[in-house]
Amino acid sequence: MVSMGRLRHFKGFDVLLEAFSRVSAQHAEWDLLILGDGPERPLLDERVSGLGLEDRVHLPGNQRNPFAILERCHVFALASNPFAILERCHVFALASRFEGFGNAIVEAMACGLPVVVTDCESGPRDIVTDGQNGLLVPVDDPDALAAGLKRLMGSAELRRELAGRGAEHARRYRAEVILKEWYRLFDALPEPGRA
Repeated sequence: MVSMGRLRHFKGFDVLLEAFSRVSAQHAEWDLLILGDGPERPLLDERVSGLGLEDRVHLPGNQRNPFAILERCHVFALASNPFAILERCHVFALASRFEGFGNAIVEAMACGLPVVVTDCESGPRDIVTDGQNGLLVPVDDPDALAAGLKRLMGSAELRRELAGRGAEHARRYRAEVILKEWYRLFDALPEPGRA
C-alpha cells in the first residue's frame, strides 16, 4: 500500500497510520509506504514506533533512488522514477483533511491503483465516485478508513475492478485532453481591445 504527499497535519498521515494499524494484523503480507517529507516526520516516526509497525511502515522521504525503497518494502521496479513505485504497489490511500485538486489521486489511478481516499470538502469527490472508480471515506475517521483499506486488501477482484475503472477515468486528465479545453477557452475569449 502506498500514500504520498507533504508530511503535514492536513494530509492526515496520522489517521492513515492508525487505520493501517487496525487492519495490519489481519493482513500480515501488506506493508505501508509513505512517500514524501515534511515537518510532521518526527511525529509520524514516533507514531509508527508507538503502534509497533516499524517493520511494516516505511517513510523513506523524498528519494532519488526508488530501488532502495522498493527493496526495503519487498516491492521491485524496473524504472527509476516515482511512477514505477506506484505501478508496483496494490492500493493507494489518501487520508487528507483537505485537498485541492488531488494530483496524487489521479497519478495513482493512472498507474492502475485502486484508491481509498477521504471525502474532504474539495478535491477527492471531484475525481472519485464512491464504489465506481475508488472508495471515499469520511475525514478524520480511522475506523472508516480501516474498513475501506480492509475491503481493498481482502479482495483482489475489487482491486482489479476499481483499478480498471480508475485508470479509464484518469485518462480525462491527460495533457492532450486538458490542453484542448484550454484552447477552447482561449478561442472563446474576445480579441484584445474588443471587450
